[in-house]
Amino acid sequence: MRATIAAAAAAVLVGAFVPLEGVGTASAEPLSAAAVAHVAPDETAAPPSAAPGESPSPDDSPAPDVTPIPDETPVPDETPAPDQTPVPDETPVPDETPVPDETPVPDDGAPSPDGNSPQPRATAEFQTVVPQIAGNPREGATLKANAGYWTPSPTTFSYHWALDGKKIPGATSRTFTLTPAHVGHKISVLFTGSRPGYTTRAVVSAQTVPVWPGVADEKALLDKLKVRLDEYGWKYGVTIREIGGAQRSVTAYGNSKKEPASVSKLYIAYAVLDNSDNGITSLGRKLSSGYTVRECLRAMIEVSDNYCARDLLALLGRSKLNTKLAREGYGATQFFSGTNSSGWTKTTTANDLALLLQRLQTGSLLSPGSTKYLIDLMKTQIWKTRIGSGVPEGISTASKVGELWLSSGMVQADAGIVYGAKSTFVISVLGSGGASKEAIAAITKTAYLHLNQLPSSTKTKVYPKAQMKTTRSTVVRSTPGGGAVATIPGGTKVEIVHSQRGQYWGMAAGKRGWFTFVDLRSRFAG
Repeated sequence: MRATIAAAAAAVLVGAFVPLEGVGTASAEPLSAAAVAHVAPDETAAPPSAAPGESPSPDDSPAPDVTPIPDETPVPDETPAPDQTPVPDETPVPDETPVPDETPVPDDGAPSPDGNSPQPRATAEFQTVVPQIAGNPREGATLKANAGYWTPSPTTFSYHWALDGKKIPGATSRTFTLTPAHVGHKISVLFTGSRPGYTTRAVVSAQTVPVWPGVADEKALLDKLKVRLDEYGWKYGVTIREIGGAQRSVTAYGNSKKEPASVSKLYIAYAVLDNSDNGITSLGRKLSSGYTVRECLRAMIEVSDNYCARDLLALLGRSKLNTKLAREGYGATQFFSGTNSSGWTKTTTANDLALLLQRLQTGSLLSPGSTKYLIDLMKTQIWKTRIGSGVPEGISTASKVGELWLSSGMVQADAGIVYGAKSTFVISVLGSGGASKEAIAAITKTAYLHLNQLPSSTKTKVYPKAQMKTTRSTVVRSTPGGGAVATIPGGTKVEIVHSQRGQYWGMAAGKRGWFTFVDLRSRFAG
């Protein structure tokens, strides 16, 4: 099962008008949702006055208190001619009795059918919903007024945009482009609908959230990243995409194809979980190694195990995986049949990785259960000296790192989701030709401080070397599944160095050897 790849809040009108750049000097006029058309009062005709002493006709049903006129006795079975018996003192009924204090209908009403005198203007009312504003309220974006459903449809519509509840002079188009002068202010729009026979109606939309920084702020962030790249060398591809909020996005060499090292395991994990969502495989399926799909997913992400990565890639099929990734928009990502020290060659870009993580975080990549499962694995992975070390204490990250030595120099990479105090964003950094972990941490810190509006003096996390701990009394073995060299108690901190599927090699309490992963738990687990 796949969710389709897929954003404004309402607020009360507040604040004072702030003149806009380039708009003019006309004074601001408050919005009003009052109807503007004149409505004539309902015209009510009085009933005809009955003449004194008038008797009802034979077909009339007399009211209970009617008293017959004296001496007037109708002849049985005889109907008098209309002019035979005049009613005494009969008073003619006037054609129309005006209502006291009636206000005459103005002459600007619709003409009568004979074209001589105007008729009263109709007072029918529009039925409508609260109109909406489409678009992300960020500097540089264009908002669009959506009137919603009106009954009946107006024959004419007009628009007037407002800043903090005050009309913006000249802003009367259906669309409105936000500039830096609007940042921090709330936008709304007044809709006015008209139709012959209906009272003109004016309806104001809800206000947006305060306008987010956008294009200008993205340039400021990119300038800061360039300073970092000047410092560490232009050997990195970087892409940053904010999730929600201002949706700021910057990239430096984001389309440059690079060797991603073990960051490529994110694509393998995604494809396996997608197959599980669609019933193609199951997480409980046993692989040729004897480990299940679920166990290999854990080892591949938690400690970046290469053996399990090969097992899962074989399960998927390299050609099928490449076809899937190309079809889904990761055009620069491919797994090749050649080998290097990690068992295969591959290529991707910072942009492709950022797209994958953006889809994962927004829930459009996998089912809700698989989304949570993969993000939780990424949160508990134990290599935290890159993206994880670029954020302050208390900030959660979910990432997958990569490290690989090539003849051209060290590859260092990381891609993940950063859950900031004010801004959640994805970041992918691919470094080659002698790249460093410290550079990735510095790039992450630059992005985090800017997007979350923190000073450069902000301290970032320092992680312990012992990344795991034992969950119970644990046997340390000389080889995977081999003889015991020690037994250590539960709760002992363990530093893991490398792995072989479900067997992790590390050091604890002065002992070195192999630990079974079911006896261990990441210290970074929530």
